[in-house]
Amino acid sequence: MRIRAVTSADIPKWKALSEEYDCYILELVPDLTQWYGGNDNSPPYDVYMAAKIEKGEAFIAVDRDDKCLVSCVG
Repeated sequence: MRIRAVTSADIPKWKALSEEYDCYILELVPDLTQWYGGNDNSPPYDVYMAAKIEKGEAFIAVDRDDKCLVSCVG
């Protein structure tokens, strides 16, 4: 496993990892379109990811094949 900064090219991997946990996200929000599309209190997920990447606050753990194992933001 290797930990590195997330790049914009990693966004699909990051989003796919998030989607694996949609059943848990549904416990926080009644509709996943709010989670991914944003609402009055929260930006869309893609905008959130891009902002964290730009600030250098997003990291990803990948395996030898560069498959996303986990990501985190600061």
